Amino acid sequence: MQITELVARQAKQLEELKDENKELKERARKARLHITCIGGPLNDNKLGYTREQMGTFQRILDALEA
Repeated sequence: MQITELVARQAKQLEELKDENKELKERARKARLHITCIGGPLNDNKLGYTREQMGTFQRILDALEA
């Protein structure tokens, strides 16, 4: 494999990884909003989640913010 082909392949892969990272960050942002928004379980819990479920939501939120 020529060095130019290798560099081109790595550049393409880097751009794909950047795009994937951007998309994953946006998905994590949206997930955090679902957990903490008005009506969300960690805001006013209008759906009536149990204490155990609330703990799960908090652990998910902690993982998303790590």
